[in-house]
Parts: sequence; C-alpha cells; structure tokens
Amino acid sequence: MFVVMMLMQSSFNVCDAKKKQNVVVDTLQMLSSKGDSCVEVFDYFHASLYYKQAYDFKQSVAVTRKLANAYRKMGRNKDCAALLETVPSDKMKILLFVT
Repeated sequence: MFVVMMLMQSSFNVCDAKKKQNVVVDTLQMLSSKGDSCVEVFDYFHASLYYKQAYDFKQSVAVTRKLANAYRKMGRNKDCAALLETVPSDKMKILLFVT
C-alpha cells in the first residue's frame, strides 16, 4: 500500500513539473509575442518593457537578443552593451548570428 501511494505521489510530482514548465513556456511566448507586435509598429519602448519582463522571467538567448535590439533602436546603447556583457562567451556566437 505504501509503495503504491509513493508511486502515485511521484507521478503527480512529474505532472506538476510539466505543468509548471508549460506555464513558463506559455508566459515567455506571450511576452515575446507582445514585444514582437510592438516592434512591427516601431514601438520599441513598449517592446522593451515586454522583453524585459520576459528576460526577468527567464534569461534566454532569443529574449536577450530582442531586448538588446530594442535598447539599441531607442538609442539606449549603454543598456544594450550592459545587457550583452551578461551573455556568456559561449552563447555570444549564437546571439550574434540568430536572426
């Protein structure tokens, strides 16, 4: 009986972990998509706000690139440079060549 309960509990933990992972992915996609919509109409200020929220949520290479580009387009070169300095050197090549 105890073993069955432990197995059931571990399967719930796996399901909870998958749900949390899905929430993270959905949130990142939503914030990135909203930022992309702002960029399409050249609204880099609001795009940077969405990208910053996504960056604070999870620091991915794609979001870092988008946020740095928004900062650059607004003339916030110091913020852009400071952000790019946080990228590890092994990821910098990916950051520079991903479109």
